[in-house]
Amino acid sequence: MKEIDDYIMALMKFGEARHLKEALRGGLYMQNIEFFRRLEADPARSDPHEGLDYCGQPGRFAVEVRQEANWLKVGGIVGPILVRDGQPIGNLYCLFVLTAAHAEEYFEGRSQNLVNVDDLRLGDSVVVFLDGEEFFRRVHAATQREGLDLVYGPVEYVERHKYSGPMGPFRKFSEFTRQSEFRLLVAPEVKDPRVLDVGPLGDIAFMCPCSQLNKRLRLRQRQD
Repeated sequence: MKEIDDYIMALMKFGEARHLKEALRGGLYMQNIEFFRRLEADPARSDPHEGLDYCGQPGRFAVEVRQEANWLKVGGIVGPILVRDGQPIGNLYCLFVLTAAHAEEYFEGRSQNLVNVDDLRLGDSVVVFLDGEEFFRRVHAATQREGLDLVYGPVEYVERHKYSGPMGPFRKFSEFTRQSEFRLLVAPEVKDPRVLDVGPLGDIAFMCPCSQLNKRLRLRQRQD
């Protein structure tokens, strides 16, 4: 998993209002990896390469074979080589993170809004967490009560035709960079959505329509 060199300023959860209200009541719906691979009806979330084990690029050399007086190129694999072992990984809860990079784009005029909601297309509403550390404390306590393993962190985005190395649930191809994702992964995996009961979140989070989000956000210089 990558180190966080672009610090997280805020955590948010996008989705449909009816689902987010359930989250504020404390029920976090966590889907398995297969769900996101097969989510054809939702192109913003669907990723057929979700949960890959490895991505490899073809070599820098080509093989040629001599046929009479001519050297003919032998066709290999154009790449990339994608490997998946099909083993259960866990269930995911996906968040959006507002980072220092978003702030820089906004101040430099490269983005009109702090959060480009229209590009995300992840639902009609958003939950903003006012206390991210307390949210993770409650998630950790819930997984301990249920005897689950918990891993969380930001997603690293890699170039499909340049990157060679392990993938896993915390790496995705760069076409999803706009999602600026932070993930909670719990194991063992269950086929149906796992509902993690973390308790009511209304004291550390609020919900609003996506259309109002940027009007309710502002940046100021920290005094601490």
